[in-house]
Amino acid sequence: MNSTRARLLLVDDQEAVRETTAALLADDFEVVCAADGNGALELLAKQPFDIVCADYNMPGMTGAELLRLAQVVRPCAAVLVTGHSDYVNSIPQQMREGIAVVLKPYEPQMLIDTAQRAYMLLRVRGMAQAQRKPLA
Repeated sequence: MNSTRARLLLVDDQEAVRETTAALLADDFEVVCAADGNGALELLAKQPFDIVCADYNMPGMTGAELLRLAQVVRPCAAVLVTGHSDYVNSIPQQMREGIAVVLKPYEPQMLIDTAQRAYMLLRVRGMAQAQRKPLA
């Protein structure tokens, strides 16, 4: 990627998974980690992130719930990682829109590519919205 790397908030309750995934993403993104949804929301309230990548199955709140709340706090690209495709089907359609899903097990490059595509789509949507705004 270019010199201005996207900021990615990685959320997973399993420390080993979080550390391994952060190391995987570190070459392409500026990665900050949180161990749960509440910690992630606190970070989102304090600093901007371009992408939130969350595991679905976490205590307290699911990754899908976190990604929905994250959009209220600060709009960003959303990537949901899960080992169960049936979880994805249980997410209401209106929540699924705008969320990229990566099923476990995945190839490392697939997660990187999905996060990059989600970020680029967010940027394109932002540019399109900016062009639709009337000039003052």
